[in-house]
Amino acid sequence: EITKIILSAISISTESYEVRKRIFKSWSFTESLQIAALPAILYAVQNMLVQKGYTLVDSMTFNLLNQTKTLSAAFFLWILLGHKQSIMQIFALFLLLAAAVVLNMGPKASTAFGSIESTKLLDSNYQLGVLVVLGASLTSGICAALVQKAFQLPVPRHPLLYSSELAVYGIITLIIHDFISGQNSITNKGGLFANWDLYAIIPVTTNAFGGLVVGLVSKYAGGVVKGFALIAGLLVTALAQWLIEKKPLGVEHGLAAVLVSLSIFIHSSYPIKKSKDKQK
Repeated sequence: EITKIILSAISISTESYEVRKRIFKSWSFTESLQIAALPAILYAVQNMLVQKGYTLVDSMTFNLLNQTKTLSAAFFLWILLGHKQSIMQIFALFLLLAAAVVLNMGPKASTAFGSIESTKLLDSNYQLGVLVVLGASLTSGICAALVQKAFQLPVPRHPLLYSSELAVYGIITLIIHDFISGQNSITNKGGLFANWDLYAIIPVTTNAFGGLVVGLVSKYAGGVVKGFALIAGLLVTALAQWLIEKKPLGVEHGLAAVLVSLSIFIHSSYPIKKSKDKQK
């Protein structure tokens, strides 16, 4: 979250004085609490679930299950904002659901750990990991709807300023959780950076950078290009798991990857058509 704030501040500082003045002129603390506090808390919960999920499932399973956030986002955008889906998009969402079911297929799923003779404990951990990642994806969908609602204000929020607001409230949430849970990560020996090494900086920086870039990609590149980027990300994950983690991919991974890739392509290629009256 701190990295997001730093990257956002650097980006905003490169804008002209007039642009910076316009960005901060309409800002108010009350409005900030109303539109950013709840999404930030939910994002913090999502991040904690994600961190737990990392430890319970392999990277390919995680990436595939993580795509179900599209299903969650579509549902909550419909509930909160009335955004409808085309018939093809609804079909694509069912493909995502099918992929999640495939990855949660009982004992067979234990092959994701690279061993056919997995123990019951390992298998139960995998099942728990699937539920945790799906929970994170569900939370992500709620956040996506709330954030999109925030951008529909009469005076639009600057995306990087809003990202910084989310990060600040997220930090506060994590600090409160740290003390309530008794972990005391800040005051313990070594503090927040205990057991860190240089390699830990890589996922922190890439996740922060990716969180800022994804909105810009959606805005300037369009949904179809973003869809192909997500499919490419699945291929990169599969290759990385095979080369770096030395974990073979199971049949369920291959089938789920096909379902997810088809879902992403169909959902981004066949959006609902706007009526002629609205276009006018």
